[in-house]
Amino acid sequence: MKKFITWKEVDNLVNLLYKYVYPYKKNYKYIYGVSRGGLIPAVMLSHKLGLPLVKSITKGLSKDRMSQILIVDDIIDKGSVMRLLNTKFKYNFNYATLFVNMTNKFSKEEFKYITTAKNSENKWIVFPWEKKNGKTKKDNTEAI
Repeated sequence: MKKFITWKEVDNLVNLLYKYVYPYKKNYKYIYGVSRGGLIPAVMLSHKLGLPLVKSITKGLSKDRMSQILIVDDIIDKGSVMRLLNTKFKYNFNYATLFVNMTNKFSKEEFKYITTAKNSENKWIVFPWEKKNGKTKKDNTEAI
């Protein structure tokens, strides 16, 4: 089963995420959007909070600097992106996401995250920036 999300729903979810994050805004100086799905909500949240969007996170940042980054993604599915980033940088980042799949086995204690919607039925979420058949658009990025 798939759940198709509209642009209006994305806008509403980002507005709700803004309301959740705003009380903690002073803790953050930067927004980072996980490529690809997190980029659009990250830009939207960046504008609402008036915080700059950073293109990358560099190894060797101090823990103080890393604590100032809020990482945004469209969905937390199995938690693999969070595990990867936390392991790579040896830091437990703060995450903000539009959806979280509740049927997966990770806990709020394992990751620090704020979410606006829970996908308790574990439906395949299709965002408006993805094709209607649930497959993402062809990756046209290249390494340089």
